[in-house]
Amino acid sequence: MKKFSICTSFFNDEISNVDSLYGTILNQNVDWEWVVTDDFSENTEVKDYLILLSQKDDRVRYINQTHKMQFMRNPSEFAEGEFVFHIDSDDLVYPGYLELCEKMFNRFPDVGVILTGSKFVSQHGVFRSYNVHKHREGMICFLGRCWRRSIEIDFTGIIEDNFFTVSNDMFIVNELCLKTRLLIIPRIFIEYREFLNEDGNRKPFGHRLELSNVLMESHGRSIGQFLEYYNNNRKDNDGLFPYFESIKKITTGLWPIHNIPNNKIRFVGFSLEPWQQILLQDLYFDKIISYGDTLEDSSVNVINTKYQTHVDSHHMFLLHFDSTNSEEEMSFYQSTLSNYSWALFENNTWFNRF
Repeated sequence: MKKFSICTSFFNDEISNVDSLYGTILNQNVDWEWVVTDDFSENTEVKDYLILLSQKDDRVRYINQTHKMQFMRNPSEFAEGEFVFHIDSDDLVYPGYLELCEKMFNRFPDVGVILTGSKFVSQHGVFRSYNVHKHREGMICFLGRCWRRSIEIDFTGIIEDNFFTVSNDMFIVNELCLKTRLLIIPRIFIEYREFLNEDGNRKPFGHRLELSNVLMESHGRSIGQFLEYYNNNRKDNDGLFPYFESIKKITTGLWPIHNIPNNKIRFVGFSLEPWQQILLQDLYFDKIISYGDTLEDSSVNVINTKYQTHVDSHHMFLLHFDSTNSEEEMSFYQSTLSNYSWALFENNTWFNRF
């Protein structure tokens, strides 16, 4: 049995989307299968391409559906691996994600579903924002959804005739949270494509919610009733497994790390407990982490009051400042690091991005 079943449904896509996602899957250092289908697209070009790919790579398995949306409604029905990773056809997954998921599943048997952070880009690849799912704070982002296949997904208790709703990611994760714990990994592993209007603003999802409500109400339900049921019955109230909670603010400064082609992180000026260092090593398991009061090979002291991230071709530095230094010292510090890239944030709000 494969360790991971990566499940993707395509609909009116382009072959370039297949190649892009397949390329990122090849970088996952775990035992995987890629389970794919075409959801009755008007053009069969992608379907034919997927079938051909499955013939060339025996890790790719093509599913012939009996009816539309059968696959995307419940990918577990078609998976054979121990874990299911559900990713949309226009998204990408960064290296290391499934390896980290496997580590977390093995360490925490009561965790049954995992989500992670995402980088939002426009349909043209222009950076938009970083996002992490926050159940408690009402910021919903169900990307990176990965779960134990042994946990049954069954909507029939709420929608009696097995009706499928449009927002399948939301309902799948909420359904799983009725039965298991949710772990949120505060690191960016998914690239999500937002489709924008001509004015550059995000296309509203109101039409999807309206469609969902119309369809559900025809079956005697509403989205509000559905979510109220989940909120009232979710395991352990919010269902969150807060393993990384205490380092959340620190990890925000490292969200752009997927852009860094190296394996070193240095934390400068942080007073971290040993258990917090363990958390950071777990999260950045594929990086070499060091700590200190100065940059390596530098006598420059740490100053100012904000977190700042600095990147060069060899290291990524996350720096924590205090307020005891003068403007002259700050000016000297900034000029010394003038050839670094900067990402500056305060209270989780980005001022400059990579």
